[in-house]
Amino acid sequence: MPHKTGNRCRLAQIAPTVVDDFAAAAWKENFLSLARIFDRTEQAQQQLEAYKQRIAELRQALGDRTNLKVSLVRLFDHEVRLYSSSSLSGSVLQDVGLKQPLAQASIPKGLPTISISLEELEQADGDIMFLFGETRGSEEILTQLQAQPLWQLLNVVKQGQVYLVSESHWFTPGIQGVNRLVDDLFQYLVNNPEIESS
Repeated sequence: MPHKTGNRCRLAQIAPTVVDDFAAAAWKENFLSLARIFDRTEQAQQQLEAYKQRIAELRQALGDRTNLKVSLVRLFDHEVRLYSSSSLSGSVLQDVGLKQPLAQASIPKGLPTISISLEELEQADGDIMFLFGETRGSEEILTQLQAQPLWQLLNVVKQGQVYLVSESHWFTPGIQGVNRLVDDLFQYLVNNPEIESS
């Protein structure tokens, strides 16, 4: 495998090269960094201010619903992944002031996700669950998971508060995607008559 430093040197010979360490939870910093490169700092700051305003509006609309424990889950064929505040979606929840279940809140800082087995599904429980889906056959995997007795025992499943959301903006950073994520939070947590404060 070619050495990363060697690759950077070869790229720099072709055109100016910028190397940035990617961290999903640092999406705001990464967004501003890219804006500086393309001389769009003012526009980027305006977009981030608009995002902060939306977050403030969401917090106000939620009221004491910010006490809800929101579980973030991604499905794979043979495992379930839980996402922490170091993930993109977890960092947005943190901005809003929403809590996560203990198993996700306890993930070490800087680690965006952990994998659990089907036997450990109770760690995915919460008041609300968002499942990242619409790609990689998530709907089929979810159908298989729904047939599992341990899945049926989850309180969030019994309460009917499991929502399949688009992986494209719950998992991948970008200001447009983050705004769509906030749209989902308004839809499922504010404009949803089935949600009650806990």
